[in-house]
Amino acid sequence: MITYKRLTILSLILSISLSVCLAQDPDSGSFPVDVSGKEINWDQFPDFKLPFTIVYHGNLPKNGTAYPLLKGFSHIHGNVKSLAEPVPYQNRVYLWTGIVGADRWAKSKKQPWIMIKSPWGNDIDGYRKKWWSRLSYIKRNWDQEGNLEVRDFDIIIADIERARHSDKDILAIKDHFLVPEKYRVLPNEDFVRAYKKAMQELYNEPLKLIRDSLSNEIKISSYSDTPVRRNWWGIGREDVISGLKDGSAVDFLVRDDIGKVNSDFYNNLDFISPSAYFFYDPTDKNFGKNYLAYLLYQIDANKIWSDKPQLIFVWMNYHTSASPDMEPILPEMAEASAIFPLISGVGIYNWRMSTNEKGNYEYFIRGLYRMSKFSQFFDGEEEYIKTESAYRLFKDKMPVWRAVVNDDGILVAAHNPYAMDDEITEMVVEYRDWTKIIELFGREVFLQAFDMD
Repeated sequence: MITYKRLTILSLILSISLSVCLAQDPDSGSFPVDVSGKEINWDQFPDFKLPFTIVYHGNLPKNGTAYPLLKGFSHIHGNVKSLAEPVPYQNRVYLWTGIVGADRWAKSKKQPWIMIKSPWGNDIDGYRKKWWSRLSYIKRNWDQEGNLEVRDFDIIIADIERARHSDKDILAIKDHFLVPEKYRVLPNEDFVRAYKKAMQELYNEPLKLIRDSLSNEIKISSYSDTPVRRNWWGIGREDVISGLKDGSAVDFLVRDDIGKVNSDFYNNLDFISPSAYFFYDPTDKNFGKNYLAYLLYQIDANKIWSDKPQLIFVWMNYHTSASPDMEPILPEMAEASAIFPLISGVGIYNWRMSTNEKGNYEYFIRGLYRMSKFSQFFDGEEEYIKTESAYRLFKDKMPVWRAVVNDDGILVAAHNPYAMDDEITEMVVEYRDWTKIIELFGREVFLQAFDMD
């Protein structure tokens, strides 16, 4: 249970003094950061590591230094030839985009998958040839040694994003001429069932190519193809909550014929990759302050139905669908995006378009650095503590605390996205018979370890 209280400005003096002291202490990880300039200011951070998978996907440093691997990230996506030092395959990721378009081949051949999101009548052999051509090109041209090794990547993440997920959307193509006649004459319920089965098999085809043709040691995921798909407006609704319990909210791509999370596509994934891109600026839209509860929901909802590791996608800019100019997210959002996934036990894929403003990216790195001060908590014996469900946090607009316990120590992260600048939020943190009152100043992202002995 979360207990909290908001205090008046009269109680701020001591807390402000304490916050200033912490902010000037480099060892605390809470020192001020410089976000000026168009490039990430890597040099302001000491070198550090974290025991998590954290992927950097963005512009590479112009001086050729592999800064991401020195500043908390475990992997770099993309063509790393411009870096001065070779990047071992253990630190490399390929986000495989353009799968359905197959480098414009699919559209030129009017493949039903690209034309109307249909799983029927597609040239799978043609797709496999185009897919292998792409993978061969990437391996040959992105390898720093210039040769075609068996294993050039530690992780490949498929970016497919070409299915109809609701029954209504599926039925919208039932009478389309690209749908074979034998399916068009089916009753609606049978048509939907046949579509889901065929699309599930089609989604598995690029994963099968990786398994068939590349090293079996490569770890595979598929962007946003999780048991529970990304949600915002449905979080907190009773039908969504009941759907999490009875399984009706679980996407068909991961379900087998009897409804269990056990499809061939799902079983080919080594981990799942939820998406938690932010859409709404909290300074512009009040409901945008639900951003942290929304992020945690993507993690929590999928943990209900999958015990696979998670690598959550975040973005340091607002999504183009709500912010055409893709303005940078707020500093506290960037820092919370680093801290709260890790303290929930999942890895992070930090995606960035090359044309995006860099914005407050350094706050994300500061969040990683702060977490690195407590790496001893994550030795495989840790216990992750979640109090209120993310959907209740979202619905009731509550401040958040999460924690990780190891031996007699507890590491607590807390944040109140709804607080005013001059407001103190007092929260009661409880674990078994241990209790601690913590205070948050404004919208700070609190992170502190306590001895419970």
